[in-house]
Amino acid sequence: MPPLQRRIMKELLAHLDELNAHIKNLDDEIDNFMRPEEKQASQAIQDVTGIGNTSAQAIGWEPPVVAA
Repeated sequence: MPPLQRRIMKELLAHLDELNAHIKNLDDEIDNFMRPEEKQASQAIQDVTGIGNTSAQAIGWEPPVVAA
């Protein structure tokens, strides 16, 4: 692999690592915000093939109602 391609690949991989760290932080924040029953529903939903933590949180979580 030529040096330029190697450098580009290194930059892209570093960026992916950064994005994955941001995603993990957001997942943790969402998890801390969820009520116990929402966490339990999220765990149960993950038993379905193809449903991971992020999808399960989105399915099992109800956003709070904000008064206008």
